[in-house]
Amino acid sequence: MDFNEFKYKVSNLPNLPLPGEEAQHKLAPVLRIQELEQIDFSTKNSNKAGVMAVFYPDVKQMTHLVLILRKTYRGVHSNQVGFPGGRLEVYDKNLKHTALRETEEEVGISRSEVKVIKKLTKLYIPPAIFGYILIWDL
Repeated sequence: MDFNEFKYKVSNLPNLPLPGEEAQHKLAPVLRIQELEQIDFSTKNSNKAGVMAVFYPDVKQMTHLVLILRKTYRGVHSNQVGFPGGRLEVYDKNLKHTALRETEEEVGISRSEVKVIKKLTKLYIPPAIFGYILIWDL
């Protein structure tokens, strides 16, 4: 999509409700939805994290989305594709600050160059112990 058209359409986002878990479940594998239904969130002491969905124009003014490939390490998010972002640190003012700081650290986009449109829905994302490969043959 042309970036100017994208910016025009995105300008309506602040007035729209967040799609929330319903939208997440539309794209989630059945196993993930079943896993989430079994979780007692009142007993979870999960980490808080902030991520940023960053859209930008290429040289032809076409819209692109920034995704990162996490490093391979001994951890639950090893080698995963995702939005730039990370764990809330004690010195972060809030999750917006976390997302902006982590985006700057991970992909080099200065906080001063980012226009935050709207916060994303708060979601619990279980650590992945399995992965999927999707091949879309057009």
